[in-house]
Amino acid sequence: MQTEMDNSVCPYFQGSDERCAKRFNLHRMAEIYDQCLGEFGRCSTYIELRIDHSSRPVDDPVSHAA
Repeated sequence: MQTEMDNSVCPYFQGSDERCAKRFNLHRMAEIYDQCLGEFGRCSTYIELRIDHSSRPVDDPVSHAA
């Protein structure tokens, strides 16, 4: 069962995508909380990842990694 907190955390937050990982540093903590743990639907990286994942075929092994 999903909680309200689950709905506010980006589904890619704990993934291993470089685009997200390079944003994670102490100088950007406020941004991480605002976007990754809040309004992630407005994040350009989130949108790119959604497009990438939705355009892959179901049998693509890359889509099953992570």
